[in-house]
Amino acid sequence: MQIIEISPFQAFRRSVVTVMQVVPKELRYVAILTLVGGAGPAIAIWLNKVIIDEITRLLSTGTTQNAIALILSQPLLLSSIAGSLLVNLVSDAIANINPFVYTSLRDRISGFVQGQVIEKIATFEDIALFETPDLLNLVQLTEKGVQRLPELCMRLVTMLEGVFIFIPAILLLVSLAWWVPLILFSCVTPVMYVQMKYRKQVWGVERTQASVLREMNLYKTVLTGETYAKEIRLFSLQTLLLERWHGLYRTIFRAMQQIRRRGTTAVIGWSLLSGLGLALPYVYVVQGVIGGTHTLGDLALYTGVILEVHRSLENLMSGGSELYNIALATTPIFQLLELEPQLSGSQSKSVTKVSGKVRESAVNNRKFQKNGNNSSDHRQALSGVNATEYEASQTGIYIENLSFTYPNSDVSILKNINLTIHPNEMIVLVGENGAGKTTLAKLLCRLYDPSQSAIIWNGQDLASLPLEDLRSRIDVVMQDYARFPTTVRENVAFGNLPKM
Repeated sequence: MQIIEISPFQAFRRSVVTVMQVVPKELRYVAILTLVGGAGPAIAIWLNKVIIDEITRLLSTGTTQNAIALILSQPLLLSSIAGSLLVNLVSDAIANINPFVYTSLRDRISGFVQGQVIEKIATFEDIALFETPDLLNLVQLTEKGVQRLPELCMRLVTMLEGVFIFIPAILLLVSLAWWVPLILFSCVTPVMYVQMKYRKQVWGVERTQASVLREMNLYKTVLTGETYAKEIRLFSLQTLLLERWHGLYRTIFRAMQQIRRRGTTAVIGWSLLSGLGLALPYVYVVQGVIGGTHTLGDLALYTGVILEVHRSLENLMSGGSELYNIALATTPIFQLLELEPQLSGSQSKSVTKVSGKVRESAVNNRKFQKNGNNSSDHRQALSGVNATEYEASQTGIYIENLSFTYPNSDVSILKNINLTIHPNEMIVLVGENGAGKTTLAKLLCRLYDPSQSAIIWNGQDLASLPLEDLRSRIDVVMQDYARFPTTVRENVAFGNLPKM
């Protein structure tokens, strides 16, 4: 069972498509609100420039008229003040509405994706997902990805807002000097690169430390769950298990802290350069005001615009690096959703009688092993053998030369097993721990498929039977049986759902 490789770009694209499918209506509302809110700052700055220039002009005339009457007599000043107040009111209203919209977005996206992940895990046909360390790590990382995916929409909205602020502000800055936007952009870009670089390193630590985090969660479950509560207190295990949890936590924290320190140092250095890029246009405007080429209103306008452009660029760069981080975190979600069970052809095979005796199936098995074909190839050949008709008296379960190796392991748990079980016969398997008794039971229940040979049940290859139909004919009480957190009646009735 192979985990497919998905690039951050592919994960980002699939995340965006998922968000657009789940919350199309909310996204439209957010886009409208963001458009209005993003244009607000540039409009407010321009209106403030007009107000300052008008007041400066009026003061230069030496008028002694009452201030209220003076404002009412100046249509441009009056409309600019009213427009500024209106823009501020709209911006405040949007700021108050946004949290409600974002909450709805978060809940819908989180519920949808979490539902997909739960359904994938719950309906996974074999149990390798729960017994293979790499796949358990993938499930652990998927849980973090589910928590991060709702942030994608927030970050996209933040970047969209930055774009809406950025475009009108850039147009105003170009009127000041064409090189100002280039200076601001050039100084902010390295900060984004450094952030993305160190976010990737942090994700690398999270991925490699997934097994440690999974072990931490196991200790947490043992320490806080009711299953182990009595034994922990009777054997005084609290100190030992707590120290193990803290040790694992310190391992992860130290690895993260080293990367964060290096990243912080690099970001601080490049941020100083970004501050220098902000200072140069500001000095240029001040010099223009002193030289008489710019008014006090221009000073207020361009100072505000420079700050807005710098802020919007930082939002865009920070949002871009954060989107990259989210894309890394959501990659395991799509790797899990693309994961396929190892059970071969359980949905597509039809129930086919096996012609001939079981010995003929063993001969076919040896032929296919010699040719290097896998077990699914063997089953396809087994269901199509043209030999003597199957004898009706040969019923029961037949296994010949069966072997099995767990996924991602080189050790054969079962090797060349031969077994015949007749109808109404009781069989007891006896052996040391690790001899493979439970593994053989899993194969009989078709929680796994054999690595070599096949299991024949009443003349049919077990792998050719529809999985749901097969398992409906099996009653099993596992050694580590499950007690579901439901009523006693339901725990019993789960064994026969149609009659519950």
